[in-house]
Formats: sequence, structure tokens, C-alpha cells
Amino acid sequence: PYMNGIEFVETLREKNLCTNVPIVLVSANANFDAQQEALQRTGASDLIPKPFHYKELLSVVERRLKESRRVLALESKLLNRMAAIVNSSTEAMFSIDKQGRIDSWNDGAASLFGISRAEAIGLSAQTLATRKIVGFEDLLERAQCEERSTNIELKVCTDEGERFLLGSVSPIHEENGEMVGAGVVCSDVTSQREVNRHLRLLVAELNHRVKNTLAIVLSISHKTRDIATTFEEFTEAFEGRLQALAMAHSLLTANNWTHTELSELVSKVIAPYRDQGNAQIQCFGEAVSCNAKVAVTLCLLLHELCTNAVKYGALSPCGGSVDIHWTLQSDNGNSKLSLSWVELVNKNVIWDSRDGFGSILVRQGVEYELDGSVHENRHDHGVSYTFTFPLSIDVGVSYDMPATIE
Repeated sequence: PYMNGIEFVETLREKNLCTNVPIVLVSANANFDAQQEALQRTGASDLIPKPFHYKELLSVVERRLKESRRVLALESKLLNRMAAIVNSSTEAMFSIDKQGRIDSWNDGAASLFGISRAEAIGLSAQTLATRKIVGFEDLLERAQCEERSTNIELKVCTDEGERFLLGSVSPIHEENGEMVGAGVVCSDVTSQREVNRHLRLLVAELNHRVKNTLAIVLSISHKTRDIATTFEEFTEAFEGRLQALAMAHSLLTANNWTHTELSELVSKVIAPYRDQGNAQIQCFGEAVSCNAKVAVTLCLLLHELCTNAVKYGALSPCGGSVDIHWTLQSDNGNSKLSLSWVELVNKNVIWDSRDGFGSILVRQGVEYELDGSVHENRHDHGVSYTFTFPLSIDVGVSYDMPATIE
């Protein structure tokens, strides 16, 4: 009784009452500006000036009710669609009311936490903290705050193992600004953590391999320099050994540095020498997979044998034959590889009493790097080597690493 129509509508709006109800003002004020001001102050849907026919009022009311029903139907459709999206999300989504009870729970939450929607609704959120969900206490504390919190780490223990989650909490407010609860979203980051862990391992492995490779290169350069008598001799020998090392790396890279097939490795190394001089080269053996350390060592070893054969033996112009074969042996259940190099030359061979780097590498490469043995037999018409070593060698190559490599 103490309000006019405009004040009454303003009071309804302030108290968030009848927010979805269309309001039609009836006014005796014929001033257009006053009518517009009334609409603006109240947020009313329409204003009908007096005098008017009742049918005009009914027409406006029917039109506004129809519009209101259309808007409500559209909002209901959008809400249903949003609810379907939330419910089908693989991320855990749920809400907690002011009393700390769960009042919504999607399929993602049921899957991640192992609690069905029927069991979760109405359950005290504090109960989840006792169900092997590490970090849930922290999440509940943040759910009482008025501000949004992110990057809350959780760990869930399931029958399949541990799952790592990253949660965020957002306050839920009524239209009047009162906080009535909190919404929670948890994402499963277990796979991402595993990817990051694997990436760190790869970076550490790459660092290890780069240092190893630099150590090998420095060792090769130092030993080649000590043996070579001219700069040209050094350059030729050094480049050839680097190419052998690069070949081993290429073969290993094709298999993510896990292994390479011995037959492919031998074929690659001897390929440039097949048409060398009048020599015949044959290679055969069982299917054998070599790890990185074995592959690098054998590439360098076979390169040295081929280089020596080009200079003094069967691959020189005088000709001859080279036979490379290998077999797998069993030693108390452990696999050993026996690889033989048999070289026959079409002339008498005079052997140098001084061992070059090639001979040193052949011996040390097998004995020290592969924990194996070398049997060498030199005679007037050639030389033969038999290398025997276990295949289960730890990855990593040293080759008498210089102290400058750490």
C-alpha cells in the first residue's frame, strides 16, 4: 500500500523475485520519456498507457508469455545439453554444497574415484579423504574459500595402480552473491606424468650418448695422431673411423638406439670394400640382435680390419678372400657371440712388429669394452681373428675416455 507500481517492480528485481516472469506496466502518464524511464528502471517487458482496451492487454500478455516459454524451453535445452556434456566427460566433475555434501557427480568422477553416482550423491565429501585419495583434505579446505583454486594434486590408489590427478575448485554463487557450494574438476594426468618422466630419461640418455660419442672421437683422434706419420695419413685414418662411428649411430637410430641386426651391420661396413681389388668377401651367420655398445664396437672393429686388408691384405691389389661368419653359443644359460674374420692373401705377408691403433682397437674393443676374448693367428698368407664375447653388455662405450670428458 505504500508503494507505487514502479517501486513494487523494483523491489521484486532487487530481491531476485519473479526473474523469469514477464512484467507489463500500466501507466496513466502519457509522456513518452516518462514511459521509457519506467521501463528502464524496472526492466519490465512492456508498458501500456491508459486508456486501453482489455483485448490489447491480453494480446501483450499472451505475446510475452509465449516469448517467455520459448526462452525457458531454449534454456532448458541448453542446460540438458550442458549436463550431457559434463556427465559424459572423462574428467571428474562434481559439486559440494555448503554442508560439505556431494550434490552432483558425473561419470568421469565415478570412473576415476571408483564410486558410483548413486553412492556419491548425499555422501559427505570428507568421506572421500579416507578412501585412499591423497590430497583430498587440501581440496576440501580450498572448497570453503571464495576464490578459485587450481593445480591441486591428488593421488588415487586403485586396483590397477596409482592414478595422479590435477584438480581445480571454483565457488558456486547464487544470483544474490551468496556462496552455496563449490564445483570441482579433476583431470587424470597419470599419462602426462609418465610422458614427462620418459622425456627426462631421454634427455639424460641423450646427454650420456653425446658425452660418450665425444669421448670416442677424442680417443680416436689422440690414438690416430700418435700412430700417423703424416698429416695426410692422419686425415685419411681419422675420417674413416668417424664414418664407421657414424654408420653405427645411423643403424642404432633407426631402432631408437635399442638394438641393430648384426647381419645388417656387417653388410653396411663391408659394402664399400666389396669391389676392392680382386678380393672375394663372404659373410653369413645366425640372426643376432646387438645392443648399442656391441654395435658401436663392432662397427669400429670391422672398419679397422677392412682398412688393414686394403693396405696390406686381401683387399689390396694383390687380391685374396675375406670370410666373416658368426655363431651363437650358450655358456651356463648366457648367450655368447663368436665372430670370425678369416683373411687369405694371394702373396706372402710380412707383418709389422709394431701394433697400430687398428690392432689396439681390435684387442681392446673386445677385451675391455665387450668383456670378451680375441684369438689372433697371423701366418704367411693371411690372418684370422676369432672374437668371443657375451651379448648382455651394459650400454655405454668408453674407449679409454680422456680425462677431459666428464
